[in-house]
Amino acid sequence: MFTARYRRRTVVLCVAMTFFLLGYYGFNNWVPTLLVDRGLTISAALTVTTVLSASPLAATLLALPITDRWERKRTCMVLCMLAAAAVTAFAYTHNYATLVVSGFLTQLFFVTTFQVLYAYLPENFPTALRGSGAGLANGVGRAAGIASGFITAAIVTVLGFAGAFGAAALFSTLAGLIIGTFGANTHDRNLDDVDGHQQSAVAKSSAASEPRTLERAAAPATPQHYSEPLDARRGRASDLGGPPRGTD
Repeated sequence: MFTARYRRRTVVLCVAMTFFLLGYYGFNNWVPTLLVDRGLTISAALTVTTVLSASPLAATLLALPITDRWERKRTCMVLCMLAAAAVTAFAYTHNYATLVVSGFLTQLFFVTTFQVLYAYLPENFPTALRGSGAGLANGVGRAAGIASGFITAAIVTVLGFAGAFGAAALFSTLAGLIIGTFGANTHDRNLDDVDGHQQSAVAKSSAASEPRTLERAAAPATPQHYSEPLDARRGRASDLGGPPRGTD
């Protein structure tokens, strides 16, 4: 994964997942606490988080028609930008209805990005490295998610409610720009094209053998020739009790 062929992809995906999960967990883990600190009652804060928890279902339905429709790295970039815009609205609004709607949209776009990302990550690596490459990028991002609690706490101490969610918007924007600018294009390309190299020996062998296989299947069966005279065969059929064969 760190050879010259794949190093750039590995680094790009690890950095992108780091920023994306910093933004995602920086938003989700701190919503109830920061809403109460901002002046909402515990009941109102729990209402907001309950509405937000319903968004993953809608996000899955949203991902269904778009994941395979457009180039995934561009789709991820757009979704990250939309999530950043929704987080910004959530951070600076003082209207309760706007708070609920912007929070729902933030979760919607974040979780939809997850769906597209998890389809995009494995496509960046050949079959032998697909699980390792996608797992490494996701693992680095998850480690950043663990660190996000401490990072967000430090930001809240200095910048408060708006600063914490503004940082989440910044992280989401950076993740989208990194994937959209430096990520590999995998749309409508087979594995050999994405890999950027010629077909493997197995693929070449399969392609080379396929015409011969089809040729053998299409060729008419070779008739079987008998060296035994026709009259002798007719006589043997009669001796066995079967009807004499008139034709071969």
